[in-house]
Parts: sequence; C-alpha cells; structure tokens
Amino acid sequence: MRKLLQGVWCTLLFLVCFSLPTSLAWAQDQTPEALDPYREFVQGNRLASAGALTRAIPHYENVIRIAGERYPLAHFNLAEVFKQKRECARATVLYRAYIAQGNEQDVINEAHLGIRECKAQAVWPTLSVRALPADGAIIRIDGYIVSRAKDLEKVEFAPGQYLLEVSSPDYRSHSQTITLVAGEPLEIEASLSMETFYGSLQLRVEPQQATIRIVVRELDAPHGPTDPISMIAPIAEPLSLVTGKYFIEITHPNHQRWIRNIQISRDSKLEISASLQRELPAEIR
Repeated sequence: MRKLLQGVWCTLLFLVCFSLPTSLAWAQDQTPEALDPYREFVQGNRLASAGALTRAIPHYENVIRIAGERYPLAHFNLAEVFKQKRECARATVLYRAYIAQGNEQDVINEAHLGIRECKAQAVWPTLSVRALPADGAIIRIDGYIVSRAKDLEKVEFAPGQYLLEVSSPDYRSHSQTITLVAGEPLEIEASLSMETFYGSLQLRVEPQQATIRIVVRELDAPHGPTDPISMIAPIAEPLSLVTGKYFIEITHPNHQRWIRNIQISRDSKLEISASLQRELPAEIR
C-alpha cells in the first residue's frame, strides 16, 4: 500500500483497535440501516492493512453505500485495494470517484498517480458525458459518483463495459451500459426528462348533477395524461392531477356556466367551491 494511506490506516488503528472485536461476526447479522459507517471504515482499514484485501472490500462498500459523501476516503482506500488486486478498471473508477468528491489535495494527487500507474503504457479510451440539463446533474459509473454538476470531458477509463447513470433532482434518471474500447473516444449526451409530480384538487359543486370538465392547458412534465376529464357532481374524493395548468368548466341546465383557470403545484392541496347561479327567465333577459 502507498505510504500516505498506510499512515492514515495506522493512525486509525491506534485509536480504535482496542475497542473493536477481532471477529467479523458483529457485522454479519446487522441490516444496512444498523451499520455504523465509521466502524465499517475502520474495520476495512484494519483488514486491508493486514493484507486481507478481499475481506476489506465489503466494509468499504458498506461505507460508500450508506455514507459515501461523509467518507470520501473510502473510495480512495477501496481503489487502493483493487489496485493491489490488479483490478485496475474498478480501481480507476474509484479513484475518479474520490477526485470528484474528496477535498484533500494530497490524496487527490495520489489518486491521479494511482490512475497513471494503472494505465502504465496502455492506450485507454476517453469518456465524455454531457447532461441536459447540467444543473445539479450527478454522473455515476458502476454506481460511484464521478462528477457533480458538471460534464465529464474526455476522462480516461480502462477499456471495458460499465453502467453509466445520470441523475438530477426532479428529473428522470438516465442509465445505459457503455463499452469503452482502447483508443476509441466515446461521447454521450444524456437528455433528462422532468419527473412527474402530483397535487390534489378538491371540488365542491352546487347544484348536484352539474357536469364538470377539466382540460389540460400545460403540464410541467411531458408524461402526464392530456385527455380532458369529465364527471358529474358531487365529487367525494380529491382528484390527483399532474402538476401544471388546467381549465375548469362547470355547467348545469338553466344555470350560468362557471369557469376558472387553475395551477396545480407539487404536493399542493387545492380546494375550490363553485356555486352556479340560476339563469334569469327568458322573458326577463
């Protein structure tokens, strides 16, 4: 292992080695929700520093799964483990994950060095990923975050097959399997479509037996239903509607037509009462 990493591990071991059991049985019966990321991180360090590389892997993976943002160093340590096991494709993804999330410049420099050592004299392909929209987009390779809120620009990875995922708040995620071939750059444009959100509409209409018609004007997401909704009052339960703009028309024989434009927002609960006025007799009109 690299000298820098050994120093980190030895410091941690000195602090906690007497409080941790020597057996792994303590972790085997715990659910992911019950796992302590710090305890998992230290246990991974202990095993890796003792040369038990394969046994260290699930502990680092637990840390990344349940608290990866709080423990970015787990990505680097796991990359070092895979590099020692000569699994450079996986190591490189994890080095990239630390570069994207870590804030210790010395470790970032070590991650770049690890990638160069993995690559050696080989010709690696470059991967470029453009997310639309880019604001808030997160790019993952094989489940690990390799970019936040910015595109990947000609980033080198080892040849092979990977799972690419692009996500952003309020948008549907994009995922695809990609194959990187030595010497062949790959460019991906991931267009994310807005997620579908709902609000509710409670209509109270007088008189009963009035005809209610709800017409879509404009939806926030492109996936919602666009057909008009027709029903007869009374409406007992609130209606669940995709967020957007709607036009409501309520009619009843011998009553004046009632109309209104409404906006349905995410998780909103809109309540509307409509009381139709009787039309004046023809002789009075």
